[in-house]
Amino acid sequence: MGKLNATNPFIETIYDLKTKMRTSVYARGDMVSLVDESTGEVKGNGFNAIVRDKQYDSERFVKLYANGREVLPKLSVSATKVLWFLIDGMGYDDVVRLNLSKAKKVTGYKSDAVIYRAITELKGHNVLANAYSCGLYFINPTMLYRGNRLKLISD
Repeated sequence: MGKLNATNPFIETIYDLKTKMRTSVYARGDMVSLVDESTGEVKGNGFNAIVRDKQYDSERFVKLYANGREVLPKLSVSATKVLWFLIDGMGYDDVVRLNLSKAKKVTGYKSDAVIYRAITELKGHNVLANAYSCGLYFINPTMLYRGNRLKLISD
């Protein structure tokens, strides 16, 4: 057995996180007049609000949900490699794009057929579904997603 740690030895690396600040409105009150105190002139209208600056982790990440965790061990090596390739290119929506030449380069596969078999396997496990154009696939947001998946149902 290796060395036992009383605290998490990886915490030190977290101090190097890239963070940014975002201003968020936490509560909005009634409409009020904006008045220049020196002249008494009404400059406009606005809302009473509670506003806070919030620090957030700006490093790129994708959330893996329980449904996705359950599927991963069932995937072949090629399907797993193609999935990781697609995850690396994910945006903040539910569509991923397959660039075949880039996928072959990143995964190390020489044949288009291997990539397409992997895509078929991912579709069979409901990780992907065909989208509205060739080379585009919908990603299953109950398995993995980048961003806030509630935006998918509120649009």
